[in-house]
Amino acid sequence: MVQAAYVRGVNGLDPTFDIAPAAVPSWFRVARQDARAHSATTGLFVGLVVLNLIDLVTTRLVLDRGGQEGNPVMAPIIDNAFGALGVKALCLGLIGTLIARSRRSTRTLVALVAVDVWYVVVIGWNLRVLHLVN
Repeated sequence: MVQAAYVRGVNGLDPTFDIAPAAVPSWFRVARQDARAHSATTGLFVGLVVLNLIDLVTTRLVLDRGGQEGNPVMAPIIDNAFGALGVKALCLGLIGTLIARSRRSTRTLVALVAVDVWYVVVIGWNLRVLHLVN
């Protein structure tokens, strides 16, 4: 017998729906924590994409004003905008694939936060150097 879905919340104002456990096969159930981890992981990854684009733009601005690329991986290709964008896209694609295949664990979230923070530091450094060369 299938039980009906019910609304949980105060006076029916909470739009969160729960399905009675008997109505959903066990292989389909997703815990709320998994949904939150998925949202957090997605947000951190989107942030990483944006931070990479900002890094590319600020690096280009520094280089146009006589600065040098400090990353030994990017140094040989930074003068080619498509090459630099391609390397960034390849790395982001690899990270996205790893995230998609991961279990959305706390370790994944911590790693993404660390990488996002690293890119904020790199962008801060780029902006500082940009200020100094102007």
